[in-house]
Amino acid sequence: RCHFKHLEYLGLWNNRIEDNGAKFIADFLDHRSHLHFVNLHGNLISDKGAITIGKAVAKHQHLKVLNLSYNSIADDGMQVLAKAVEQTVHLKFLDLQHNSCAKIGAMSFAHALEKTQTLKYLNLSENDKIPKIACDAVEDVAKGRGIAYVGPKHTVHSAFRGMTHALRHILRLNSHKNKKLEDFDIALLQAEDFEHDIEIHAAEPTETA
Repeated sequence: RCHFKHLEYLGLWNNRIEDNGAKFIADFLDHRSHLHFVNLHGNLISDKGAITIGKAVAKHQHLKVLNLSYNSIADDGMQVLAKAVEQTVHLKFLDLQHNSCAKIGAMSFAHALEKTQTLKYLNLSENDKIPKIACDAVEDVAKGRGIAYVGPKHTVHSAFRGMTHALRHILRLNSHKNKKLEDFDIALLQAEDFEHDIEIHAAEPTETA
């Protein structure tokens, strides 16, 4: 276990870990205070797994980026993740694209965005069960708080698209992780005015022998 004490990056996209695997991830978060980036894209995680992860995220001291896109998280899981957004003091980027969020989950995020002190980017695109009234509620709060929000029917804004591109590129790097994570953290902190066409590109990794 000591080998993972200072781990900052955890990428397990497309590994079909399901809810049982999500529980292990939650336990890992509970015992690893240095994680900054967690990518669980495409892992067949449902409400049960999202609830355990959300509770762990709420207590985590350093997590800045959480990607749970392309899973099967519905309103029960979304409510716990929204509560985590309220409680955490570090999370800046939350990607929930292509899940099963509906009205209750979206309204939970509208409430969470009113209280968060750190979140800068929220992606709920391709959650087609969210009704327009709930989507508009989240968008109104996000605009008022200066938070980049992508809803079910939105075209991804260039600033958010650039940030997402940078995030996904970095999370796929297998070398020089510390340097790249640091670079992304700086970019994340600098890209606060998402109304401008901010273009953020991760540098290509240096070739090593």
